Amino acid sequence: MVVRHLTKTVHHAVYLAIDPSNPSNTAVGKTVLITGGVEGIGFAMARGYSIAGVDRIIIFRRREALRKAQAKLNAENAVMGRRIETLTYRMDIKDSKAAESVFGAIRQRLNEGWEDDEPNDVDILITCAANLIQGDTILDFDTQTYCNAYVVGNLNVIRAFLAPEISAHSLHELRWQSKDISSTRPVRRQKIIVDVSSEAYVALPGQAPYNSSTLAFTRQCNRYSSRHIKWRVSRSGYIISIRERYMRQGWESSWRRRK
Repeated sequence: MVVRHLTKTVHHAVYLAIDPSNPSNTAVGKTVLITGGVEGIGFAMARGYSIAGVDRIIIFRRREALRKAQAKLNAENAVMGRRIETLTYRMDIKDSKAAESVFGAIRQRLNEGWEDDEPNDVDILITCAANLIQGDTILDFDTQTYCNAYVVGNLNVIRAFLAPEISAHSLHELRWQSKDISSTRPVRRQKIIVDVSSEAYVALPGQAPYNSSTLAFTRQCNRYSSRHIKWRVSRSGYIISIRERYMRQGWESSWRRRK
């Protein structure tokens, strides 16, 4: 099968424009939250932002893998002399109430002893969590699981991330009616959302639900705009995770049986 790349150049190593040690890519003073940050692209981004000098890294995940990822990241940062606080929270991103509760706990922790008028908050949200739906066609897969796997879960996290300023738009565009935004906090700080969506632009056998749900989420993101919110789409390359190793073993076994 011939693979057509989206770009003219395929890099196999870090280059200056994306090098986290490049001063122009500094993240000093920032708090970064990564969903699904215990392995693969998510953990690689945690490493990268550590090099870029963030103050805090917060990782979301459902499983006990959080502890191992936190210990590994802390050990690497200690060896390099980096003083970075690493926080972990267990959460299923499909649970909207849990997302609100966890972000409330995060904001409370970030502002303990803080006396400035502008409260501390998460500055950068990176959406890496996903359910790697594999093997079924778009017509075979359970529709609820398909929808929840990427679209609903990530939107829950984004809403909680933007909650203090989420109602900044004062107009319902189709009905031309104003809405009440009296409880909304004035937007004072810039927030960045990094949509890790490489799979939205490729067509791989057996991954139609995963690819299309990723693209659906990316398109929804494009519909929200604000001068205080930067949306970045990241095509982060390919990193083999533990889950993908198991998948490869399954593919190889299936291929051998067919032969």
